[in-house]
Amino acid sequence: MMKHHFLRTGSNDVDSELELVRKGFDPSQVQQLVGQLSAELKTVAAENDRLRGRMAELEAAPPPPPAPGAASTDIFAHWSKETNDLLDAARASISSVTEKATTDAAAAVAAGETAANAIRQRAQLDAEGVMADELSRFSTAAPPRSCLRGSGAGRGERERVAPTDDGCLR
Repeated sequence: MMKHHFLRTGSNDVDSELELVRKGFDPSQVQQLVGQLSAELKTVAAENDRLRGRMAELEAAPPPPPAPGAASTDIFAHWSKETNDLLDAARASISSVTEKATTDAAAAVAAGETAANAIRQRAQLDAEGVMADELSRFSTAAPPRSCLRGSGAGRGERERVAPTDDGCLR
């Protein structure tokens, strides 16, 4: 009996010994089939190595962003709608508060101006009354009134002042 070596696959050596017998399959056909299977096995092993490398690359890389229109975007769109609704409500509330504050401030300014005008008018009337009293006092006074004026006749000296015919002091 004879033994034949049929298959060698590089790093994955497969030693197969087949005995040659009188009954059985045609040895050339068996060799051809084993050769084809060996070539396919080498191709599948190379493809497997390539896919393992690609899988390692993909596991190491971050996931890509979801495509627009994906199902997860619908969730974010819903959240965005709720967020936008909340923001719109907040803007409306801010606008209402700002409008009320502006109206209240304008009313407070108007009330302050009215009060200031009333005080100003009273002060004007009081000042006019005081001036009238003083003028009448000077115009009716027979003896000359004297007042002190610090025009500086000398240090510590004071000058006497008397009203004139028109009621003014000189």
